[in-house]
Amino acid sequence: MAHVLKAFLEPKSIAIVGVSKTPNRPGHLILRNLREFGFAGDIYPVNPEGGKILGFKTYKSMKDLPKNIDLAVSMVPADDTLELLNDCADKGIKNVLLVSGGFSESGEIGANRQMEVVDLAKQKGIRIMGPNAVGPVNTSNSLVLHFYPMGYLKGRRSGIYSSERSILLPCHGTCYVIYAPWGKQIHRPGKLLRYRRG
Repeated sequence: MAHVLKAFLEPKSIAIVGVSKTPNRPGHLILRNLREFGFAGDIYPVNPEGGKILGFKTYKSMKDLPKNIDLAVSMVPADDTLELLNDCADKGIKNVLLVSGGFSESGEIGANRQMEVVDLAKQKGIRIMGPNAVGPVNTSNSLVLHFYPMGYLKGRRSGIYSSERSILLPCHGTCYVIYAPWGKQIHRPGKLLRYRRG
C-alpha cells in the first residue's frame, strides 16, 4: 500500500487549479517553480481564460482535464472548494493540496466551511493537505509546490529545511519528513512521519 504522502511528494501529474496569469501570484509562482526546477511530470494549469501560461497549455475547466491526475493544487477561493472537491472526485483525483485560506483561521463561518470540506472529502475518499498550505518541496524529483521563489535550492542534494508550513525533503533512500504543522491540518495533527521512497 502506498504511503499517505506519496502523491504529495512524488506525483507523476499535477493539476494547478485557479492558476493566475499575473506574475507573483501564488499559483503563477508555483507553476514557475515547477518549470524552473525541471519537474518532469505532467502539469495541467486550470484558468477560465485558457490559452497558455508560462508556455503550458491551460485548461478552462477541470472538466477538460484527463482522469486520474495524481494531485490537484488548489488556489480557488474557500467558497468554491466544495465544487473543486466534487470536480476532483469526478476526475478520479484523490489528493488535494489546498493553498487557499478562508477556513477556520477566519472565524466561525470559515470553521463551518472547513468542516463541510472535511465531510465531503471523507465522503469522496479525497486526502487533503492544508488549507493555508505553503506546499512541499522534494529535491529528488524537482517537485516545488512552494509559492516563494526557490532558486537558492537548485543543485541542493541533501538536508531537511523546515518552516512553519513547509519542508525540503531530499529523499535519497529513507527520509524523515517534518509534518508539523502543515497548513490547518485538516486530516491529522502535526507529527514526524517516516517516509520511504519506492
